[in-house]
Amino acid sequence: MAEERVAKLEQEVTDMATTVAMTQNALPQSIQVLLKTTPKEAVKAELTARTNAHNAKKGELQQADRTLEEARNELRILLERAENDKKRVDAINQLTRVRDMLAKDGLILKYTQYVFNSMESLIQRRLEKMEADFTIKVDPEIPVHFLFMRLDEDSDWLPQKKLSGGQAVRLSLALLLAVQRRIMPDLGFLVLDEPSMHLDDEGVESLKAILIGLQAELSNSEAQLIVCDHKKDLETAYAKTIHLV
Repeated sequence: MAEERVAKLEQEVTDMATTVAMTQNALPQSIQVLLKTTPKEAVKAELTARTNAHNAKKGELQQADRTLEEARNELRILLERAENDKKRVDAINQLTRVRDMLAKDGLILKYTQYVFNSMESLIQRRLEKMEADFTIKVDPEIPVHFLFMRLDEDSDWLPQKKLSGGQAVRLSLALLLAVQRRIMPDLGFLVLDEPSMHLDDEGVESLKAILIGLQAELSNSEAQLIVCDHKKDLETAYAKTIHLV
């Protein structure tokens, strides 16, 4: 590891600096002893040798200092890279959490399902006002789906895809009105674009009855229901009709 290498070099430099200092401090005393007991030429040669050895040690110490500084710089670079890598990993983890939340089965679906569940009673009350012949409950298996059961005959809970045309119209309108009540309660109008599309004659009659009932319900309020449809049979359900050609 880079940290261990730097620590080892620091210890080596400290030991070498101590040795050089001790050598430098002891050198004058050694010279005095030699001058008393050794010929002058021999003392000169010994002094030169010891000076050269001392300078060599100083050179090694300087080189060790340079090596230590290089190791410290390398360690600093590695630590900076590790910090940058950590930031990248943190950013990737955050983006991964965002991706998971925005996934098809993530937070958006969970919130949508929560709102959907909270509207069940509103939808049921609206169906009762429409005199629907069925009741509904949230499907626990399929997200954002209903199960329904007929009230005019013995029936099990069935998937919403088995609703008749008229029943589907009632449930769709009940759901739209519940959404408006739950999410946009201050919005004073609701627009239905071609609600009779894909309905047979029975479904169109059911739609007309629903629109007549809604018109009576909204007559004493400022709320408006705007319907855009091509079926002339629905005109008797409107308070006001505008023909576009």
